[in-house]
Amino acid sequence: MADTITIQTSMQKKDYHRFLLDNTYRINRWKNLLSKAAVSLIITLVLRTVYAISIPQFFAAGAVVLISILLIQRICIEIQYRLETGRDQLKQFDRLQTLRFQEEEIFIKAEKIDQCGKIPYDRLLYTARTSSAFYLYLTPKTAAILPCRMMNDEEISGLTSYLSDNPKILFRAYV
Repeated sequence: MADTITIQTSMQKKDYHRFLLDNTYRINRWKNLLSKAAVSLIITLVLRTVYAISIPQFFAAGAVVLISILLIQRICIEIQYRLETGRDQLKQFDRLQTLRFQEEEIFIKAEKIDQCGKIPYDRLLYTARTSSAFYLYLTPKTAAILPCRMMNDEEISGLTSYLSDNPKILFRAYV
């Protein structure tokens, strides 16, 4: 494993949108589906108890409730995307950043605004790789986004190897 690796990247609004979708429907797919199915079952059981519906109606109602919950979730994702990208308080879009993966931490330097920061590896919950980006999770719903379109094939394979070989980092691939 290399001692350090340096990546220059920039996140666009479409990368954030892709993160919201990947996080919900790829990375946390089973947790998402199971939780929605459990809520759907509870609501359907309440409906069956209150309205004394038959078994076929019970299954139909369960399907309708589950689909409704998933549609509401998708609408919430779109609302969150529009709110976050509309105000951009952190000035995170279209700004070049340099990330240097060192032995104990990731050093981040943001261009044009002269900001620097560090993320110790023990603060990362895990890292994930999809076909479109690398995600460095700080919380279950917050991640630094490193779009693959900003990297060449050598940088992508190098970063994949670095993250998967580093014993301090939990790495998951969803490619």
